[in-house]
Amino acid sequence: MKTFTRYSSYTGLRPEIFKRIGTGHREVLDVGCANGTLGDAVKRRQGARVTGVEYDEGLAGEARGRLDRVVTGDLNRLDEIVAQLEGPYDCMVFADVLEHLVDPWSVLDAFTDHLAPEGEVVISLPNVGHLATFTSVFLRRTWPRRDRGLHDSTHLRWFARRDIEELLAQTSLEPVAWKRSQRFVDAPVAVNKLALLVGWVPGLRDLLTYQFVVVARRRPTP
Repeated sequence: MKTFTRYSSYTGLRPEIFKRIGTGHREVLDVGCANGTLGDAVKRRQGARVTGVEYDEGLAGEARGRLDRVVTGDLNRLDEIVAQLEGPYDCMVFADVLEHLVDPWSVLDAFTDHLAPEGEVVISLPNVGHLATFTSVFLRRTWPRRDRGLHDSTHLRWFARRDIEELLAQTSLEPVAWKRSQRFVDAPVAVNKLALLVGWVPGLRDLLTYQFVVVARRRPTP
């Protein structure tokens, strides 16, 4: 599923995620922790105990040198993973993970059962409603398949903003903060900086959103 070459871009710090993990959290679960770089930074910043979940054995081996505990296994075999969780966790991180799963709805719902009552979930998902999708599908008449990024060929599910809202609605979660990463094209080129200047325009906002980062909490009980 994962390899070091293919997923090298997902093994860094991920500052857009790191900034949204509250500094008061002490029990953190990083689902799809890769080599543990993000979790290690969280541990060093706030003294948290960080548990990782990772499919790739090679990456998990690296993560074990950085995190307090690493659970290995396939999230598509959900029961095997959930049985190994300890918790409760006051923060869970799903950074570019859910779109790779057969049933992300059930995965998120099952993990939420191990979330502390006042805990938070940080989720990042690529926005399929981005301009690049429309350009490829409606102008080039083909579905884009890439080695990484928005149209990574290993993605099994696709999410725009409304889909993310529905994903959360099927659990006990509700969004409390949204962050958009905006760019014109998938590739990291200079023209993407201009997206920050025009990305606030209502008609362009979702078209230029490359990725959503959502912080969610449990819905208040009536």
